[in-house]
Amino acid sequence: EILASVNADHWGYLMGGLDSGGSRMSSILKFLFTTEADSTLAASLNTANAQSVGVQSAAKGFAMGGYTGSPSGLIEDINFATDSSDALGASLSTPRYSGAGASSSLKGYIGGGNNDSSNQSSFEALTFSGESIGAVSGTLDAARQRLAACHSTLKAYFAGGSTGSLSTAIDDLVFATEASAALGATLDVARSGLSGVYGSLMGYFAGGFVSGPAISAEIDDLDFSSEASADLGTNLSAARRAPFSLSNPQ
Repeated sequence: EILASVNADHWGYLMGGLDSGGSRMSSILKFLFTTEADSTLAASLNTANAQSVGVQSAAKGFAMGGYTGSPSGLIEDINFATDSSDALGASLSTPRYSGAGASSSLKGYIGGGNNDSSNQSSFEALTFSGESIGAVSGTLDAARQRLAACHSTLKAYFAGGSTGSLSTAIDDLVFATEASAALGATLDVARSGLSGVYGSLMGYFAGGFVSGPAISAEIDDLDFSSEASADLGTNLSAARRAPFSLSNPQ
């Protein structure tokens, strides 16, 4: 659990995470969408890592940040053509874990998270063409960790999480301007440790921790055209905390 997930055309990759005993892992698992079969790659992360976020270009996936024994600024890739992995020379300016990641066609974004001192509201962007990291002018409306993200072709959306209290907020990030603002729409129930997936028209936020503490099976949708959100009415088959997610782009 608590791993980075990225999507290619016909398969997804799960990078790092925690094993059943709570130890950080360096393994990379490949999941084929057509058969729903998975296999562990020969390639692995250079550093065992959990609580990183995944972003992807057309050619590569990237695990950004995380926790390696301390908050990490590492970025490691997975090459979709060769199933090979390497650490980038670039790193985050603010090492962090438990953020959320989203991708445009040109950049991958990490937002929020925690650096062991405080929750973060900032975004950082990985430019795919040069594999360089840069600051983003927009920020989350409130600093928080353990949030989830999804994206349309025009925007990323960062939902839920914890500010110290569970959040219902959904913030956008406009790819063209890198400005961010809180939406009028919110999650139906405040929660953290949830997961985000997306299609061409809608995003979905599922599972997570709710007050109690308890674990949720709820799925909320987000209509990209209207930016309205509601409880989908259909739940996960079992309540889950900190689930990973993959989106089939086909």
